[in-house]
Amino acid sequence: RLGVCELVVGEDTTSGGSWEEQANARIDQIRKRDLSISVELPKYVDADNIRIELNHIRHRFPFGTALNGQKIRNCVENGNDDLYCSFAKENFNYVVLENAMKWASVEPNRGQFRYENADATLAWAKDRGMRARGHTLFWAVPHHQTPAWVEALFGSDLVDAVQEHID
Repeated sequence: RLGVCELVVGEDTTSGGSWEEQANARIDQIRKRDLSISVELPKYVDADNIRIELNHIRHRFPFGTALNGQKIRNCVENGNDDLYCSFAKENFNYVVLENAMKWASVEPNRGQFRYENADATLAWAKDRGMRARGHTLFWAVPHHQTPAWVEALFGSDLVDAVQEHID
């Protein structure tokens, strides 16, 4: 049974600070640590002339981005990563598809399914050792990633379409 609820999006005035300030505070608390490096140098080496460079090899936590499925699919079909795909691979270890797994993309017309961009992106991510997740099954914003044919449905027809989409 579907229900309707009201969702208010905006600043959180009850817990002190905007959502962005709260998120940044959590990042500082949970995902950042001090790094100490101890180097033993021979006595004849002047420490002021030493340059130390660190390269971050991988994240210990999911660090992700939203990807454009068509752009990733182009890399797959061309057999090489362009700047977009290379940047994603070099900077992230977790991906979500921007729109390729949303209802309007996978079923633009009732019964017409299109998984090409989603499948290509998931395969691309897997081949590069990246984890991926889908996106929302239902987007409660009118005219935004919900197919027009779904928005025209009401009552049991809408419930049936939603159930079919879930299945």
